[in-house]
Amino acid sequence: MRRVVRRAAPLLCRSHQFLARRNAAHEGKALSHAPPAVDTAELDSPFLSSLLEPPVTVALHDATRTYSTMDVVEPPVRYDPRCPNVYSEHQGMENGGESEGLVMRAHRAGKLWSAFAAAKGNDPPEWFYKLCEDLYYRRHSEDEMDATALSSDVDFQDHNTLMDAWRVEKKTSESNKNNNDDRNNNNNKKDDGKDDEEGVDPYLWLPFDLLNEGEYRVGPYVFPSTATYTHEQRTLLCLGDTRREYVHFCNTYAFPERVQIPTSVGTQPAKLYVDPLQETPVVYIQLSDDFPPAMWLPVKGTAAAVRRVLAEFASISALHRDWHHEGFEERFRTAQRMLELQRMPSSEGDILRYMSYDARNEQFVFAPIREFPNQQEFFLGEHDDPERLLEHVDLCPFLFSIPHLRTVVDPHAEHMTPTIEGPGVATSLYRCVFSKTLLFVQVQLSAEVKLPPQDPEAFRFMWKDSQVFPKMHIPVFVRVVWPDNERMCGGGQLVRRFNRFLKRSLLRTYQSMR
Repeated sequence: MRRVVRRAAPLLCRSHQFLARRNAAHEGKALSHAPPAVDTAELDSPFLSSLLEPPVTVALHDATRTYSTMDVVEPPVRYDPRCPNVYSEHQGMENGGESEGLVMRAHRAGKLWSAFAAAKGNDPPEWFYKLCEDLYYRRHSEDEMDATALSSDVDFQDHNTLMDAWRVEKKTSESNKNNNDDRNNNNNKKDDGKDDEEGVDPYLWLPFDLLNEGEYRVGPYVFPSTATYTHEQRTLLCLGDTRREYVHFCNTYAFPERVQIPTSVGTQPAKLYVDPLQETPVVYIQLSDDFPPAMWLPVKGTAAAVRRVLAEFASISALHRDWHHEGFEERFRTAQRMLELQRMPSSEGDILRYMSYDARNEQFVFAPIREFPNQQEFFLGEHDDPERLLEHVDLCPFLFSIPHLRTVVDPHAEHMTPTIEGPGVATSLYRCVFSKTLLFVQVQLSAEVKLPPQDPEAFRFMWKDSQVFPKMHIPVFVRVVWPDNERMCGGGQLVRRFNRFLKRSLLRTYQSMR
């Protein structure tokens, strides 16, 4: 320090003398614009240059960047309009960094069948070739289950009695009105009725749109962009391997979208997949793009087995149409009339949204909670705000967005009083898109429990002065009502798979329900 002070003292004196002479020169010669001479030796001092440009820089350790805490609040989602938030299937795979697998490379090279475990050379396996041939020519494969296929296929004999009774009543009413008609007219009407009966019902028709070999979609399952699963959950839902490749080769029976009227004709086809690395002839049925591989229905690799499973979905869709189509038509006309009277937009989408909103005005008496014989009740936990839970149910991709019954259960809303049926029970009734199963959600508002703080004075302060309500624990139950079936549920294999991968105990519940 002494050396630095000794070295800096004369430099500071010189700079002080230089500034004094410069100020005196400016005061004495105000009219002179000539700049004074500057000593370059004084400006090029080593001390000033060492301060301005140090020879060695020391990197300081930033402690704030290494300090980590628990994520109490999730980081905010910032929307960038320049970056798209929805990607196609191939773009999503590329952005995810997943490389092409063996089967995908073989498909690009035109040697798809060489990647199949049960194939010989570059020819398709025999069972797969026969499956596609039977589906294309609409014939059953010859196996020991043909008798069962004929009894449970499109002509669902168990439910034909209802349709036959309805047709008999219709014919008798028409015959009573036309007793005075001629015999020729009656014969013509009978012939027309036979022609109508022989027509194909779109709800029962099972199409099989086979793709060409070049149009096969090969690759692993890609989760939707809106999925919020963790890496562990994605691995479990992909049966332990997120990079396992499947081959999509056929589109089949279509289901309606969740935003449509529940009794409308299907527009979203189901898909048939095969696992090329699996030697056993198995076909996987994906009912929706939102279904991960853990929820695909495994079926024996024959046309008869595929038709048996799809026939159950088709039969229950036809019954659902016959039972509820008139009611949904009446709700559609009522919603359209209300929007037109209020001079609001009355497009088809607006009408469907209003139908979903108007479900809170439906009466509990007309709710079909006893439509099917099988039912089981589950406990969904205790919630402080059960309305948030019902909002998640409203947005579920497997349920129709137009429920049979909807009850608002927000006790903190200013202008909304929940409609209570029974002893303090708020009910809502939803229907599944595929199996037409009913979900009867019950919020037990009469059993709510407010948890006060430990200090009684703080409890009085919260209630009287600040009007801050303490947290509540409201129990929520759901009753599942499903139809009799043998194959829509996967025959028990789907439940066992869930128990094995997700470590649950639904198998005992399933066996008791069966």
